Amino acid sequence: MENQYNIEYLQAEEILQLMKVEEVIFLDIRNVEEYKVEHIKGAVCIPILELEKKESNLLDKNKKIVVYCNYGIRSKVGCEILKRKGYKTINMQGGILKWKGALEN
Repeated sequence: MENQYNIEYLQAEEILQLMKVEEVIFLDIRNVEEYKVEHIKGAVCIPILELEKKESNLLDKNKKIVVYCNYGIRSKVGCEILKRKGYKTINMQGGILKWKGALEN
């Protein structure tokens, strides 16, 4: 599913399937305290408030970036910011909460 900003939306289960054929980067845009409580293994943390002003060399423009937060609302804004900077993004619907559920199934 895509919207007017050309942002791709995928469910956690779909991202798990994508990972079988393609390497992705997980970007956690929650604040550092939330990241420290729990995060997806290997995820890069760049809080949403820093994303606009920070030109991140941590992210590879040749790979899809799966952006997530708790539920998927902040990650939508994060995807828009990264799209303007030339990145390929996926907004993980349902955020880290859905990710944990997908791993349990």
